Amino acid sequence: NKTSLLSVRNTRNTHMAFSVLRSKLLLASFAVGLLQRTFLSLVKIYARQEQAELRVANAIKATGFASGMTLKGLKDLTSEMQKNGVVGDEQNLAMASLALTYDKIQGETFPRFMKAMNDMAVATSLQIPTTEQLKSTTTMLAKALQEPIKGATALRRVGFSLSSQQQQQIKDFMAVGETAKAQNIILEAAERQYGNLAQTIKDSAVGAVAQLDNAWSDAAENMGKSLAVVVLPFIDALKTLSEAMNPERVRAYAAAITTGLVIATIR
Repeated sequence: NKTSLLSVRNTRNTHMAFSVLRSKLLLASFAVGLLQRTFLSLVKIYARQEQAELRVANAIKATGFASGMTLKGLKDLTSEMQKNGVVGDEQNLAMASLALTYDKIQGETFPRFMKAMNDMAVATSLQIPTTEQLKSTTTMLAKALQEPIKGATALRRVGFSLSSQQQQQIKDFMAVGETAKAQNIILEAAERQYGNLAQTIKDSAVGAVAQLDNAWSDAAENMGKSLAVVVLPFIDALKTLSEAMNPERVRAYAAAITTGLVIATIR
């Protein structure tokens, strides 16, 4: 009888131990999920902005500052474009990093190009443009400014308003090396055709929603930047700990815990 009572007590204690372990694992899982949904999501939002800035800085350096733009100048430009349009600054920074690879878009032409690209993207997408639509428009307009003669022909094929006279003017300017003047004709046509469409849409109900999204994104970026100071070292520490652990031992522990949980659940 004593042996039976001892066996029952041991079994009950084992069940209780596994129940406590299971509860702790559930709490740990919940905590990890909460961390993923809050802290890490905010850090990821900040990381997108940081990545866009790094791409711009790299493109500026790789092209030997051909555009004449600085990272601060582009950040100020895209911030102003977000304020007066419907496209977020991190998206415009990403498009700027792409446009910077076209080294003939220089000086005052670059800000005009960025604004015209936004207006054109809003017009052709018939909505708030996605990143892919912005990328397509950026590439199309940047190619046109990089090689105005070929670009003018390509733009006309997609409905861009350039008269035969304007096309001839572009050829004449390019013949004497006046690339900026040839680009100016294309930009003037874009400004005339698409106007301040991004700013006009901003003042609509759809634009208000986009502005709210952009405002939340900015707030999340700032929170993510603050959290990154704490979270990133913690992630590095976990990574170091994981790399230092013996894989065989980890698998053995995992197998033992899993077996225990299965037994506890069945009983």
